[in-house]
Amino acid sequence: MRKRRKKKKGFKTFLILVIIICGICFLYSKKDLNPINNSTPVREDTEIKKLKEENDLEFDVPKKYEELFKKYSKVVENNTNITKYKRQVYNLFQILIKDNINKYLDEDYFFEKLSKLNIYVDSSISSDGVGGYYYYDSNIIELDKEGSMQVYHELMHFLDRSINSGISDYNWFCNKKKYKDNDYYKLSENEQEKCMYLGSYSTDFITEAGAEIYSAKYFKKGVVAYFDISAYFTALEYIFGSEKMDEIFLSSNSDTDFMALLIENGISVQDYENTVKDLSFYTYPYKYLDYTPSGKVLDSLIDLYKKNIKNKIWTNDEEFKYLLRTFMDMGYDAKYENSKYKGDLDKIAYKSYDDFLKRENDMLKQIPSNIEFNTTPIPAYIIDNTMYFGSKIKIDGKDNNTIGYFKYDFNNKKIIDMKYPIIVK
Repeated sequence: MRKRRKKKKGFKTFLILVIIICGICFLYSKKDLNPINNSTPVREDTEIKKLKEENDLEFDVPKKYEELFKKYSKVVENNTNITKYKRQVYNLFQILIKDNINKYLDEDYFFEKLSKLNIYVDSSISSDGVGGYYYYDSNIIELDKEGSMQVYHELMHFLDRSINSGISDYNWFCNKKKYKDNDYYKLSENEQEKCMYLGSYSTDFITEAGAEIYSAKYFKKGVVAYFDISAYFTALEYIFGSEKMDEIFLSSNSDTDFMALLIENGISVQDYENTVKDLSFYTYPYKYLDYTPSGKVLDSLIDLYKKNIKNKIWTNDEEFKYLLRTFMDMGYDAKYENSKYKGDLDKIAYKSYDDFLKRENDMLKQIPSNIEFNTTPIPAYIIDNTMYFGSKIKIDGKDNNTIGYFKYDFNNKKIIDMKYPIIVK
């Protein structure tokens, strides 16, 4: 008679353990294993996932902004005047949900403007020497040709003018403070005589430089226009921080806030007036052919640095000096010949293209030999307190309308994480 084989206790114990472990895995599959640091991907909303796939969108929509994205997409999908550039308009949403920008959003006003935005191509405007226009009153973006590079700059103008309906009523500057009309008229005649009407001086510097810098930061990864004033804008951002420049760029009256920033930081009214005139010249030089720069642009910038950055000396700050050199360009000392800092600026300025190659050799020699940046010096912009350098490039001598960009460690003279070619889409 065959004896029944006796089961081993080890097998039974093993089986029980397997069942227990599987049960635990099943239970914890329903919740986060680490509630303090949840790295488990959140399942994407089905409607949003579909919209992203249909429009080839590569950005994530945080859960707290899902409803806002759905409202945004409804407006975009119903606007037939932006069909060819729907993807680029969708991409604009990435900026709206930046915490430092979202706080300025008036949803009702913005969506009304978005619903009536019109984008089209008119090749005849290329004779003006520009790639596009944004017409605020008619809410139209006009491009000289099809493509994504220029449309992002114009979309930043749209965002600047449409993010909210706020109209500044601070029209006076007295005793280093902004005053509303009502408060101004409460002052004595003697006090009023010391005030300045903020509408007296205006410039498109903030509008154009801001649009170029923000489109570079969030979409293009390189500065492709308005090089001089973009360098000045970035220098202001270097001194005062991104949040302050967000506030000024998205302000309902950027000129007023820019003026207040400089006056509050010790720039005289006369120097401010000269700075604005210089910046207007550098923004639209073809409008000011007979104008000679005063040199106060650089004076104001250096004075602002000295007042606000106490732990550094500007002549030893390689990043700041690079921004100054970028603004001054090459072989054009008119930008600083009347400056009170002419002696120091003359030491750091590029005297010629060969001088540029010599001064920036440590950076340039690390760029692959088949890559040529179309713009020299290579423009800079700031993201999260880090300076990036980027612009259009040629690869093996061919211009394919692509971007290259990188970070640079000035202390160790080392390029970090260069990326190319970037196709703007």
